[in-house]
Amino acid sequence: MLIDAFTYFNEKELVELRLKYLDPIVDYFIIIESNITFTGKEKKWNFPSILKNNLKEFSHKIQYHQLNIKIDEIKNEESWIIDDIKGDDFWRIENFQRNYIKTACKNFSNDDILIISDLDEIPSVKKLNFILSSDFEKIAPVALEQHLFHLDCNYVRLESWRGSIVTTMKFCNEFSPQKFRRLRNRISHFTDGGWSFSSFGGYERVKEKIESYAHSEHNSDKFKSPEHIANCQRTGADLFHRNVKSKKVERSFFPENLLKLMDKNPEFYFGKNN
Repeated sequence: MLIDAFTYFNEKELVELRLKYLDPIVDYFIIIESNITFTGKEKKWNFPSILKNNLKEFSHKIQYHQLNIKIDEIKNEESWIIDDIKGDDFWRIENFQRNYIKTACKNFSNDDILIISDLDEIPSVKKLNFILSSDFEKIAPVALEQHLFHLDCNYVRLESWRGSIVTTMKFCNEFSPQKFRRLRNRISHFTDGGWSFSSFGGYERVKEKIESYAHSEHNSDKFKSPEHIANCQRTGADLFHRNVKSKKVERSFFPENLLKLMDKNPEFYFGKNN
């Protein structure tokens, strides 16, 4: 059995793409949504309306969990801060939500296979089929190296991104999902393992993400101006002035079965001029 588990914020287009693309191969989708943003602000439950209006055909496969987080009760949640980044509570909120995947999956069997991802990290069906045909218990866990996109699909980063983790429930029961996340660059990996679609949806959505996610050091006016975001989308420059390089890609970069789904919402994936 193959289980796909991820956290949800408000990415309607991406959750539709993910479920429709992975439906032929995934047995259950485990979706975790929190009552607060990673910065601790209260938010509404966004997924129920998406399920009712857009994803009813997958309702028999979806196990949706609403997670009520109280910040003062998660002080001991494992947190991992890089380069003295401030905002420890922000990371604890994100990690607590991710670690709830383990609780949500407690009724599955040890030999079931689990994908642990952020929603925007879409694993390759081709690579998942390879995993399912292998003696996976002998090589688990593995990270999937994915093609990284920011803002839209016109520029791909030249750096690789290890996003989705594939493991067995046996290992998930022994270690936390956050621990897998933390070690994803140290474990075995498969190349060409999918796509990461980060910060898509246009100016308002990008601004909302910057103000809501755990990287509080990015929540600055210089990164949130409409002109800056539009320039990065037009040129492929990094949103946060990091020293990364991108290259222009054509639509043929994507497999046909994924591209057909992306073409149902071309502005979201390829921008207004495509």
